[in-house]
Amino acid sequence: MENPLKEIIIEDTTGSKEKPVRSGLELSPSALSGAIAELSSLADAINHDKSITAGDLDTLTESIKQAKVKLGNKEVTVEEAERIMSQFAPFLKQIFAGWGVDEEKLKTTKFSPEFISPKDEDYIKRQSDINPTKFGEFTLNPDTQSLDWEKLKDKIFVPELPQSLIGKPLREVAEYLITNFSDKYQIPGIEFWKFMLENPDKVPQNHGGVNLKDRNYYFNFGSLVCYPDGRWSVPYARWRGSEWSRYAGWLGNAWDSDCRVILLEI
Repeated sequence: MENPLKEIIIEDTTGSKEKPVRSGLELSPSALSGAIAELSSLADAINHDKSITAGDLDTLTESIKQAKVKLGNKEVTVEEAERIMSQFAPFLKQIFAGWGVDEEKLKTTKFSPEFISPKDEDYIKRQSDINPTKFGEFTLNPDTQSLDWEKLKDKIFVPELPQSLIGKPLREVAEYLITNFSDKYQIPGIEFWKFMLENPDKVPQNHGGVNLKDRNYYFNFGSLVCYPDGRWSVPYARWRGSEWSRYAGWLGNAWDSDCRVILLEI
């Protein structure tokens, strides 16, 4: 029987954009002290009719960039957070262009990320939230960003999932992963999907018992992407002998016997 996940359905839809999703970044007040001090100094200068130089503004800008925000289980600079958030937009545009989304539509679509741990995700709500105006939104697992995946080959784990999940919606597979694996493993998302597709020679193949090139379908449940038709879907890929095929399966689609999950040992 044909695997329903293998069919990619792209519909051209239009509609006004809703307000951007929350970023999931938390400010670290103590780490903002440098920027606050610089801003206070500039405000004092203005109040006393003192001149402000371009150098003063450059110093303030640099202080803001170096301020820290909480991203998952670690602190990163504002500059690093911006870099993480911006690197996936061109990648996703390329993916959707390959799936046949109109070029003009992609030019006007704002790709906006939301940092949210899979453990905090409401998969039932996401599955029922079918809204074409959300095309371009996607989620990122804050705990699996800026990792050196090549050095983490020994930490990649593909769990043996029960046969009882076959035929169940992807939403239930995600919930099973959270319940049974989230205490010992992280769940990678788009960031590992991107690494796989862009670095096929660096993906584990018969390495420590892990072979991601065995032509099964490997899912990255740490992220969800919103399709043009408004459905929230899980990114996944399959090795075809010389290159990766790229897919994304709606949370309501059925899990099959040749589907696999990629996890990262904590």
